[in-house]
Amino acid sequence: MHESRRPCPYKFDTTTFFSSAVQQGDQYRKIVTEDNPDATPSKQGEDSRKMESSFYQYFELDSESDRPNPKYFEQIERCIDRNLRSVKLIDNETKKNEELRSALVIIYKIVFQTERQPEEDWIDKYIDTQDLKKTESNLIQEAFEHHKQDYAREFKIHIEPGECPVEEVVKEISLLLKSNPEFKRAVVAFKVICAPAGDLRSSGMPRIVIYPRSGQTIDEASNNAKNVLTKLENQLRDIEMRYADGKGIARDSYPITPMISVTQCSGDTKLILNRRPSIIDATKTLLDVNFDQTRNYAFLKGQSDTLAKKFD
Repeated sequence: MHESRRPCPYKFDTTTFFSSAVQQGDQYRKIVTEDNPDATPSKQGEDSRKMESSFYQYFELDSESDRPNPKYFEQIERCIDRNLRSVKLIDNETKKNEELRSALVIIYKIVFQTERQPEEDWIDKYIDTQDLKKTESNLIQEAFEHHKQDYAREFKIHIEPGECPVEEVVKEISLLLKSNPEFKRAVVAFKVICAPAGDLRSSGMPRIVIYPRSGQTIDEASNNAKNVLTKLENQLRDIEMRYADGKGIARDSYPITPMISVTQCSGDTKLILNRRPSIIDATKTLLDVNFDQTRNYAFLKGQSDTLAKKFD
């Protein structure tokens, strides 16, 4: 699943913007973007307190980019939740089966992105379990398997500045984008999360995220991510030496340096998988089933060794 995103219509200096935001402690500042056309720069006081404390601002770099849609898997989860919730409230077993059958037809079409009806045996295997929690886990796993190749081509680079002022890192990224055409072609977008450092550490969220171009294959996508990583390491080496301590590895990431880490697949997708128990072993989650725990769930099982070797 892919999407093409148009660049942010606002033209402004990223360093100035984030320097101002950090100095003022303004974690509510918003800029109108294509993703959020109704957003307006926040006001102080009650209005700003109502806004999210951890919004992020995308800096789109290529309108023709091709990368997996990070929201699609959340749509699948909402579809499953919405359609199975009503089934759970039914006491009559016959009626429950009828409603579940109808819900499964809708879910099937969303998961497989098709208008055709599912085969009867596909529906029957879920009807027969009579266990909606198990049904949810099965459906989430099946959806993930169906879209796995798209998610496997999605790499993200996390930067946690630690004690280094975030605007210093943003400035270096901006300089690299301006001075290195190869780096600019390789990066689709980056975002900076404006929230208190303590909030980010407790949630495992990174301060800065770089989105390399996904490519048509996993090998192409990972090579591109490696290329971006190498250039970032060189650009940020001086900062890393000056601010040696106080970093932290973002959730589900594989550390490259004390400040930089890399991950495969969307963090939101991993959270969804982590909320569902494994069908085979209830003591494990679907995240345990699909991702390599020994590498902090950064990479898919079956690809982890190859990717770790490439990025090391």
